[in-house]
Amino acid sequence: MATLEQVKLLEDVLVNSRFYFIPKGVHNLKDIYKAVKNHYPTLCDDSVKRPDNKEKEWQHQVRLALKSLKKKPVVSKVNEDEKDGIWEFN
Repeated sequence: MATLEQVKLLEDVLVNSRFYFIPKGVHNLKDIYKAVKNHYPTLCDDSVKRPDNKEKEWQHQVRLALKSLKKKPVVSKVNEDEKDGIWEFN
């Protein structure tokens, strides 16, 4: 079982790796979650929840990494104004 601190490392790992294991193209957030969990299973512990809303912490870390990489030409939201979870990897 991972600790909250270990799960929070996931954002840095993903930003530094630039999601290299996800091919270029358009992907929905559920598929991104699946790929991340398959690639980093020890950092994606479903039992570690966010204290404010009980969401899985590792999924929050994935979204933070995507937002961070959006500032660089690595990923972009397909529909910027929508919360549809569709991302394009460049």
